[in-house]
Amino acid sequence: MLYAMTANADANDGDLFGYSLGERYSEQGNEEPGNGELLLIAASNPVKPTAVDRVYVLLTPISRSIGKIAGETWYESGEDALVEYERFRLILRDKYSHWESDEKAEQHFHVSNFVSGDYKLTLQVSGPHEGDQAGPYNRAFRFLLTLNFNPKTKAAIDFETMAKAEIDQSAAGRYSKEEVQGL
Repeated sequence: MLYAMTANADANDGDLFGYSLGERYSEQGNEEPGNGELLLIAASNPVKPTAVDRVYVLLTPISRSIGKIAGETWYESGEDALVEYERFRLILRDKYSHWESDEKAEQHFHVSNFVSGDYKLTLQVSGPHEGDQAGPYNRAFRFLLTLNFNPKTKAAIDFETMAKAEIDQSAAGRYSKEEVQGL
């Protein structure tokens, strides 16, 4: 069951765009290959700013527990993407001023990380993406805001352990004993 969010829920609580890290995602959606055997699902009912076009969640394959929440928008202009990046960077810096932060900027890549306890917010713009010319997200510059577990914490290790066990369990059911014997 997806739990109802309170009006005050935010990244301090592991929440972004109406979803919570570690919670079970029960909505149906179009599943896309994720990283490894995790599921990447376009979220069907996100609570998001108008500047964010698409929200997706990365899920474990069996319990469908959320391990990453992300929102993205593609821009044809790097200048437009950077304006949005800067606007969100200032909002996040003000809202999460008590979080540890760092920034990196290069010609076609800007990233700001905000870290507190179990959680890590990452805001970035990257591009141009000349190879991404197919599908609805074929613009050159990608604006992305993600919330993950902070990789240095027990929460992240526990989630990764659970995800690996689910991936292994899911893979075990794919092939008969005869198909894999001796491999």
